[in-house]
Amino acid sequence: MYADIIIPDTKTDFFTYRLKDEHISEIIPGRVVVVPFKNKKVKGVVYRTKKDCELQLPEIKWVEEILPEDISTLPTLIKLAEWISQYYFSPLSETIKLFFPPKTLERETKEYRLKQQNVESKDPLIQYFKKRYPRWISLKTVLNNFGEAARRKLEKLVREGIIKEREKIYTRKEKEFRVYPVTTRSIPHNPTPAQREVLRKFKEKISHKPSTFLLFGATGSGKTMVYSWIMKEFVESGMSVIVLVPEISLTPQITDFFLRIFGDMVTFYHSALSDAERRWIFTRVRKGKKRVIVGPRSALFLPAPQLGLIVVDEEHDTSYKEEERTPCYNARDVAVFYGNLLNIPVILGSATPSLESFYNATAARKYTLLELKERIPGYSNPTIEIIDMKEEKAPAGISIHLLDEIKKAIESNKQVMLFLNRRGFSPYLICRDCGYIMKCPHCSVGLVYHKKEGVLKCHLCGYKAKIPDICLKCGSPNLKLMGVGTQKVEEAIKNLFNNIQIARMDVDAVSKKGMVPRIYEDFYHGKLKILVGTKMLGKGFDFPNLGLVGIINADIGLGMPDFRAEERSFQLLYQVAGRIRKGGKVIIQTHNPESRAISTIKKFDYRAFVLNELADRKKYGYPPYKRLTSIEIEGRGLNKVIEFSQTIFNLLEKSKKQEVELLGPASCPREKIRNKYRYRILLKYKKYENLNATLRVLKEIKIPTNFTLKVNVDPLNLM
Repeated sequence: MYADIIIPDTKTDFFTYRLKDEHISEIIPGRVVVVPFKNKKVKGVVYRTKKDCELQLPEIKWVEEILPEDISTLPTLIKLAEWISQYYFSPLSETIKLFFPPKTLERETKEYRLKQQNVESKDPLIQYFKKRYPRWISLKTVLNNFGEAARRKLEKLVREGIIKEREKIYTRKEKEFRVYPVTTRSIPHNPTPAQREVLRKFKEKISHKPSTFLLFGATGSGKTMVYSWIMKEFVESGMSVIVLVPEISLTPQITDFFLRIFGDMVTFYHSALSDAERRWIFTRVRKGKKRVIVGPRSALFLPAPQLGLIVVDEEHDTSYKEEERTPCYNARDVAVFYGNLLNIPVILGSATPSLESFYNATAARKYTLLELKERIPGYSNPTIEIIDMKEEKAPAGISIHLLDEIKKAIESNKQVMLFLNRRGFSPYLICRDCGYIMKCPHCSVGLVYHKKEGVLKCHLCGYKAKIPDICLKCGSPNLKLMGVGTQKVEEAIKNLFNNIQIARMDVDAVSKKGMVPRIYEDFYHGKLKILVGTKMLGKGFDFPNLGLVGIINADIGLGMPDFRAEERSFQLLYQVAGRIRKGGKVIIQTHNPESRAISTIKKFDYRAFVLNELADRKKYGYPPYKRLTSIEIEGRGLNKVIEFSQTIFNLLEKSKKQEVELLGPASCPREKIRNKYRYRILLKYKKYENLNATLRVLKEIKIPTNFTLKVNVDPLNLM
């Protein structure tokens, strides 16, 4: 018998190994094993087994060790990895890393200790372990103290039964690992008539055939409670449930609900945990000890046995899409495929669904549409006012009208939320004589002034610089900071309302662990009166005493060279405006009140926006009517990048199917990031099969040193 083994970071799908007779019964897809590879031992994952092998027998090495089942994944997840690898043009050796916590597939995750302390030996290694008995010592620590030669010595001592070996898994006590709710909100026990109708339709549909559902519900319509009622039935029948959220730290409301309902069955899996903590959760899920799994996109790949339901909350959120590293997958779309693979229901929920999901649930009829049109009792839509800023004077970006409304809200003992999707104090430093704007020397973007640090900062690569005394281009001392960021708004508000509590919520303000829950809790309980922030504020927060939302500059994002710019702006404005629970007011400041996103938000009319936007997408051949794939070439030296991009384009032109349209090559809007130039080729097509046939030629291309070629199927970010 033979097994094809996936070895991470090899850029090859798999390698074939022979199986010992005693291993055959234990080797199944997903099992982690140890194999010899290039004169060392490495961990790999079983892809499949087979009776015959086309290779000559003397060339084939043996699988040496099978590791414990609780650090292995499931056979169905190997099938999912295979689909991701094929659909997103990523080798299995890269894709497989999605399915394990960091460092699980590295050899250095082993740890050791003596079986008994009373071992008689003068060996320095054994003496080292005797002094530390009964502590477990990691392989990394041993190698740091004794060098690489200690690795084989440890293996020998394990074989002789002197030293015990195990996988390094976090062993914290369960009670120490719990996350506790931060609010005391009550949980409704009885559905509203609209929620009851959604539950009825869901049960009726899955009784015939599980499918994908789009739960399209207004902000405050009770989508989270619908999730929980459906989840409860699956959990009580012994099944596991996965709930994906855009970012765990920014969704306190949904985590609150699930903790209160499911208690110790809930686990949260996310990047803020240490590597060892994530491995601990992995093993608990694998053993069925945790059956309600909540987290961002990485949580989808945990080995949940008897998985019965997948929920993707805020399915429109772009954070579900991996854009930086291969594979460039979209967790929402992977969840839909995974549900089909397991024949289980998948629920996509949003108040502002992506146009693709809305189209799939309506015109294409691929999904089942479930609607919650009205907010739950006690909730009502706010009044929306649009302020045309072309004639307004606005120090720190705050119009006189908005300032008056803030005063009224505070006097009425209501809370205020001010939204501006721009970090820093001032977004650029300009020379008033020649017009030069200070830019990052490593990226094609301007530098943003951060007042607290007193520096200009690049938000792409992290470069920092002091404000120069003179213009770097013309030498003039006539420099001025222009524009408004969240820091400037916060400072202005503190100067105007110096006797009340004010906080800011953006990446810079909440960089310390635990800051988001703390700010959320303080605002929820009324300790804070005014909260200033970026798009973080639109991520599922719900505050009972919020009376005013001020959107400082609604135009940010509208002018982006991206066909999704209007859609993203509408979604963000809708989500931020929806933070008000009952009545209240939303003030939207804009220089472009006629834009589609802003003119339709006044009536909270998602359908009107979508129908017009879909008409444009159809006219110009963009998703959901045609599909896109981006091929991004990145490297040092602009001319070399242009030349290689043209070579790729020419090869694709010769190999492409007739239906595939090639656009480019052209520079990305952000042409340079971290001293690397970026060019892009776009492919438009209707059938995925035609893309697959077109891109086969890429496997034959030799990529120059220090260049990367990234295939991004269904890209969401074209910047």
